[in-house]
Amino acid sequence: MTGKAATGIAQVRHAGQDYAPAVSSREDSLSAADGSGGADGDFERELAWVDVMPERDRRLFAEEMSQLMAEAAETDDLAPVEQALREWRVTAEIYMDPELAKRLTRPRSAYGERVPRPVV
Repeated sequence: MTGKAATGIAQVRHAGQDYAPAVSSREDSLSAADGSGGADGDFERELAWVDVMPERDRRLFAEEMSQLMAEAAETDDLAPVEQALREWRVTAEIYMDPELAKRLTRPRSAYGERVPRPVV
């Protein structure tokens, strides 16, 4: 599986077919500086939005993508990878707006029993 760039989308080549998940929405704010060139540089530029996330989220992103890509290789189904890329891209966009990130991550007050933090 190799990465391949196209304007505004992350594109994955798998089994001779191109899959282009719609993960782009604010290309101007999330575009990256030119890389070293070649396929690796294109791939790095397409995923440059990962760099705006905190270290913990970048680590979770890498772990989830590794797992999903391994599953996709066995099932020949990239739909879960495409969905995860879209969701992580939106997460990165939230971090690009500090006020929105603050509003969405601040502690909440509510009535009722405390809900335990999910185990990841």
